[in-house]
Amino acid sequence: MGSYKNNCAWGNRGFVPSSQETPSTAQAKTSGNSTYDKALAGVQQHSNIVDEALLKVLAKNYAITQTNPDAASVACSDSSELDTVVNNFAVKKLGMQKDAAIDAVKGVCEEMASSKQKNRIVFYYLLAKKVGKESVFV
Repeated sequence: MGSYKNNCAWGNRGFVPSSQETPSTAQAKTSGNSTYDKALAGVQQHSNIVDEALLKVLAKNYAITQTNPDAASVACSDSSELDTVVNNFAVKKLGMQKDAAIDAVKGVCEEMASSKQKNRIVFYYLLAKKVGKESVFV
């Protein structure tokens, strides 16, 4: 019984033996540092001071988005994408009022205008910092 417990890991389908890890579990293990490193480089383009604790939590929580090219970035020119960011991240996760969330998201889009690909983790980091909601994550 002890050996079974030691050879298991938590996967997206629950507690599974390590030899039967799901693709997303394996991806999360291999992409942990590179996801953070990419996000760190992106944040450093927009800020001289980096809140590493906040960035680490966001990189861990949203690492799975980086495996899908469509989900990996925020398209500021797509109104449905911005609605999704406003509703699902700014309002639901950060607890913002919708009008304030819309203004803040537009502000981050302007701040990241020089970036062709707006990395979702970097976008969420800058948004959380902009509105002072770091405490939601750390």
